[in-house]
Amino acid sequence: MKKRRNPFSGNYIIMKTKMKRMFNNEWFCFGGAMVVSWSVMIVLLLLLSAIAYWGALSEGIAAVAILVIYFAGNVSGGFLAGMSVLGKHYLAGMILGFADFMLLLILSLAVNHTLRDFGGVFFTTLAIFVGSGALGGMIAGLKKKKL
Repeated sequence: MKKRRNPFSGNYIIMKTKMKRMFNNEWFCFGGAMVVSWSVMIVLLLLLSAIAYWGALSEGIAAVAILVIYFAGNVSGGFLAGMSVLGKHYLAGMILGFADFMLLLILSLAVNHTLRDFGGVFFTTLAIFVGSGALGGMIAGLKKKKL
């Protein structure tokens, strides 16, 4: 009795290898890390805005909370970017933090048409984005070494 061949098995194997190649691509994973980073920041900023709307939140506390939200988003994105590369994990996190900062700068320019609101904490925000991304990458490097 002759064994019947599944006509879809070859296509499945080709798709499986293409998916593996796509998920092994560092740029694809880096883009996913940026999406996760911005998703975390957006959710936390929406939560902060709801807290500010329903409760009395001073302007100083809100400014510090925004910087903490930037830190949390970039640590998570830097961690994922560090997990996606094979070599220098902290460098991938720093690049992600800088790319996030540049995206925030471009969005701020598109909305406000000036850096007036951004100017007072420009270098502080840049340091937080790049430093927290590097920290996330370092944590990813530690996690990869243990495995």
